Amino acid sequence: MAFEPGCSRVTLLGKKQFDLQTGQGIAGATTTTWNYDPYRGWLASKRYADNTGPTYSNTPAGRLAGRRWARTVGAQPLSTTYLYNPAGDLQTVDYSDATPDVTYGYDRLGRQVSISSSGMTLNRVYSPSGLLLAERYTGGVLGGLAVTNLYDAVLRRTNLAVWRGSSRLYSVDYRYDPAADWPW
Repeated sequence: MAFEPGCSRVTLLGKKQFDLQTGQGIAGATTTTWNYDPYRGWLASKRYADNTGPTYSNTPAGRLAGRRWARTVGAQPLSTTYLYNPAGDLQTVDYSDATPDVTYGYDRLGRQVSISSSGMTLNRVYSPSGLLLAERYTGGVLGGLAVTNLYDAVLRRTNLAVWRGSSRLYSVDYRYDPAADWPW
């Protein structure tokens, strides 16, 4: 891996073919380069050995605004647009092809309480102290599933369970060593 002065470019030299048993590259040298905006430091593009790769854009606040992919559909590069709410939280991910868009919802404390895409929604419920109590799915292949968490008086998780309706599908209990904060 090579870094250029000013950290505007990072280059990784690798292999195109790998030995899956050892995890070692065995043939076909390749180069991947990450290019950064020299003034702000944000990732501007990623380039593979054939000089293709995604290009990124950012909002004035530095949040990811868009990604133009190397892949094309009908000779048009795919693109992804990221939209944010006034608090700066990611609200929508919009894809230029048939990939379903994703929408995020937040409560007034800025906690993510919903994620929706393609007819499926994940809703989250939090305790007053901000601990995740439950995630419930509606619609789609996960519709009807829920994951719940229970906590003790010092806010350590004591139980995690997966439910379909009122039937518990899976559960695990956590116990803690009284002399330490480690589960056993």
